[in-house]
Amino acid sequence: MFTSEAIGVDKPLKKFFDACFCQMEDIKPEETVMIGDSLTADIKGAKVYGLKTIWYNHLKADEPQEKFYDVVVDKLIDIKKYL
Repeated sequence: MFTSEAIGVDKPLKKFFDACFCQMEDIKPEETVMIGDSLTADIKGAKVYGLKTIWYNHLKADEPQEKFYDVVVDKLIDIKKYL
């Protein structure tokens, strides 16, 4: 698990994801899933970087017209179905 605070770089910057994958040398972005509740900070940045994405829409926000996430869930328990 990585946080912007611990890495010192904000999501969705490419440098954030570069720092994560430097610490996971044998894992590729396309083998990784980003789970997040922020479409801009978590999901869009991860998708641009090549990760699979699960948007945790616990606030039940309207889904955007541009669907740039792979899966949307509104309950944490539902994430298990996709891992």
